[in-house]
Amino acid sequence: MGRVLFMGPSQEHPASPEYVDIASCHSTWSFDVRNHRFRRILRGFESAVNQPVTEWRPYYGLEEHPASDSFVVWLNPEGTRLLRSWRHRPDCPSCADQNTREVTGPGACALLPPGDSGG
Repeated sequence: MGRVLFMGPSQEHPASPEYVDIASCHSTWSFDVRNHRFRRILRGFESAVNQPVTEWRPYYGLEEHPASDSFVVWLNPEGTRLLRSWRHRPDCPSCADQNTREVTGPGACALLPPGDSGG
């Protein structure tokens, strides 16, 4: 487990900011800490007015893994439904072509950090 930034409704976070934004290669993840919800703002559009934005969704935890720049969003209290993404960096090798693509087959697991099963 990485460093837990904050957990959902069962815990109070008096020192947490009201909103936390994390930039990934494909989108900006916006977390409303007080209301325990998040949404994604897709990147790569010329006009900020027309940027696609997902609906607000509840979350139950946000965990960061500094060694790999990954972060995990807990979609249920048990931590069995997760979304994993990686922070965007200026020298980010993942952004070389700016395309989202499906990765399947034997090489797909090679994208995970050593010792990470992807779950």
